[in-house]
Amino acid sequence: MGRHYRSIIHIGLPKTATTLFQERLFKKAAERHYIGPGAYKKCYSQAKRIFSAETFENQDIESLKDLFITDKPIFFSDEAIGNGTKVPRIEKYNRVSSLIPNAKWVITLRNPLDMLESIYLWDIHSLKRTRRHFRSLERWFDSRWGAYTSGNHKCNVSPVDGGQIAKELTIYAGRDDVDVLLFEDFIYRKEQYVAQFSSYLGIETDLSLQYLGDTIRNRRLTRDGYSFLSCFAKSNDYASVLISLEFKEWRDAQESCFEEKVSIILEKYLSGQQEAGNCFFEIFDFVNSNGVDLPRNLIHDFPLIYEAVREITDAGFCWVKNEFGLDLDKYEYF
Repeated sequence: MGRHYRSIIHIGLPKTATTLFQERLFKKAAERHYIGPGAYKKCYSQAKRIFSAETFENQDIESLKDLFITDKPIFFSDEAIGNGTKVPRIEKYNRVSSLIPNAKWVITLRNPLDMLESIYLWDIHSLKRTRRHFRSLERWFDSRWGAYTSGNHKCNVSPVDGGQIAKELTIYAGRDDVDVLLFEDFIYRKEQYVAQFSSYLGIETDLSLQYLGDTIRNRRLTRDGYSFLSCFAKSNDYASVLISLEFKEWRDAQESCFEEKVSIILEKYLSGQQEAGNCFFEIFDFVNSNGVDLPRNLIHDFPLIYEAVREITDAGFCWVKNEFGLDLDKYEYF
């Protein structure tokens, strides 16, 4: 009989459907005491001190222990365990372990190039809310991830280097106490992937699938979508960009519905039904969804970024492949 784990500690790396599982599944699993985003607000806000406080003394641990005293096994999930913050990850592991002993650690990995594209696309869409200027992939990569290629290792390892994080965690907790899952299995082998989490949560797979619903979108930033942004989003005057209708390259490349679609969106803007910025991104979404969509095509167009990511991540993922017997080649991790 395998070891009985009273609790689970889930490290949700960015863009691995962590938020989806937290909101739709983890907090609904009545067989576990869930602590994480979507949980009872006061409880989680106090628990987040584990990752935010640069110093964490014994009295701090004692003050949080009441949150973790329960008749049910605990299911703790948070992206901050794997993300870079002022608190080193090993220190985070120590803090969590002191509050949740005898736990199984679970980490979900994703192809680093896919993850990078997904984070970039997310940041692009955040422009709707923040009104920041569009940044090319090179400028964005240099500002956000450049420290990892310039020899500046003061920050924690980038989340795209999930293999190194998994290796670090395994050395810390021990091979028998760590499970490594692949985000791609959620996309292509959804039932089997969800079944694994269902076993952690102590509920039936059919119920987990019901909670999750039809959720797979698998969106990418296409080359056409990126070209559209590169050419037009640098303008601060969204209205003039929209009104100009200078979308000939994409209009000719797509079906005739493209011009009709743009005209409908423009009509919303001109009639005051929708502001210029949202109209602009609605057109971008349309261009992006109808563009050429080849796996990791965008990153391949930027050799320096591609090589930098590979140089950072290959060693860690190679270790994970050998240690856990995972078929990472199938999902082009190398």
